[in-house]
Amino acid sequence: GTAGRPILSVMTGMGIRDAGVLVTRYFGGIKLGAGGLVRAYSGAASDCLRNASKVEVVEQMLVSFIVDFDLAGEVFRLVEGLELCETTYEEDGMRLSARVPCDKIAMLHHDLNEATRGRFRGWETTA
Repeated sequence: GTAGRPILSVMTGMGIRDAGVLVTRYFGGIKLGAGGLVRAYSGAASDCLRNASKVEVVEQMLVSFIVDFDLAGEVFRLVEGLELCETTYEEDGMRLSARVPCDKIAMLHHDLNEATRGRFRGWETTA
């Protein structure tokens, strides 16, 4: 068609995915012709995307685990920079939940194992 494919072509050319662009046409059709409509839609999409602020979306998972109280300082240093969601203090230790980029989960598990010498438990990951 004269709208969808030209707009998708602009998005693909700019490396934009997982997004949508809405262009509303108030005038055109027969007077512009197919070529004019293609230029109008792709031009509007290009202007919109060039001026829009872009946000990178990073897939994350919620990770939670329990550590003994004496390891709290080590663990807080380890998770610095992550989005902490909840910290609760239970009878058997501190439960910490954080949002972690999916490509960093294995590294966090490894680093946590190293920092606590394997003294963590209840490791859970959820979407």
